[in-house]
Amino acid sequence: MRLPEQSDRSDKEFINSIVKEVKKLLANIPIVEKPPREVTNQSRGIFFVPARRLDITHSEKPENWTWNSIYDGQSEADIEVAMLITVYWLHITGNFHTRKLTPGTKYEVVFILNLDDTAAGWEEPVTLKLKLEHRGGSQSIQERTLSLDDYIGDGNNWVDIQVGEFEAPPKSAAAKIFFSLHQYVDTDRKDGLVVKGVAIRPTARDQVTI
Repeated sequence: MRLPEQSDRSDKEFINSIVKEVKKLLANIPIVEKPPREVTNQSRGIFFVPARRLDITHSEKPENWTWNSIYDGQSEADIEVAMLITVYWLHITGNFHTRKLTPGTKYEVVFILNLDDTAAGWEEPVTLKLKLEHRGGSQSIQERTLSLDDYIGDGNNWVDIQVGEFEAPPKSAAAKIFFSLHQYVDTDRKDGLVVKGVAIRPTARDQVTI
């Protein structure tokens, strides 16, 4: 949602009006007070880190982000999603320990997002980064850029934004993965993004057949 250039409303008034409308919509929606650290689909070896367990810059500020509880069919539980009101500086990070994964299996890390029809400020690409850090201190890093502008208007569909892939190390040499999504173009006001969480799952060729 953009503020017209000739508008008499200040940025603060604009943000306050959005916050009021969101609060009206969320007034009767229950909030999950203690979200799980991660949700597991054991039959398929999929792990899901919900948005509440991610570090989202300014997510504690209602003028920037708000939280909504939804029912997730895959985990058969209520989870919270982070809904972006407006920010200029986007930074989302998280981590996961590989000891829970099957050694030798190749996994992918994906952010699960949605951008509504009115989402704006995504012309510049976001940067996605995946770091695998081993106990001895060695590490490997993958980084790429992607335009989220291409995903605007997918309606109620969640989209999978891949951060990268890695092979799970042996249990005796378990490592930790760190993943992030950021965009620091502070001249673009960004809105309309909904963050569900991050999935760590076997790649298609390593999926377990049910």
